[in-house]
Amino acid sequence: MVEITVQVSNSLAERLQPVRDQLPAILEIGLQRSRSLSTRAYEQVIEFLATTRAPAEILAFRYSPSIQTDINRLLNKHKTGTLAADEASELDRFGDLEHILIALKARARQQLDQGRAV
Repeated sequence: MVEITVQVSNSLAERLQPVRDQLPAILEIGLQRSRSLSTRAYEQVIEFLATTRAPAEILAFRYSPSIQTDINRLLNKHKTGTLAADEASELDRFGDLEHILIALKARARQQLDQGRAV
């Protein structure tokens, strides 16, 4: 295990003291959450495409529940007009990915339909 020294304010140090033993887990969770939604969604689609080739599996692809929850949160904020500028940009990037996924699924559907016609 590697030891890391970090300088923090006195007030943060006081808040961290009770959870000192949990700091590695807290940092891991923070790092996971720090990656943007679109980055996490792209990574999930890329991993899926790298390991799956069957058209039926492509059609069955769904985002993980945590990503879907974040997407729904942004969509709800968009509907209510409370979406911040950085969130709007994030939602746009996710929309780009969604267009790619729709095209991929359309192609998979076409391959399945052609297979049935033969």
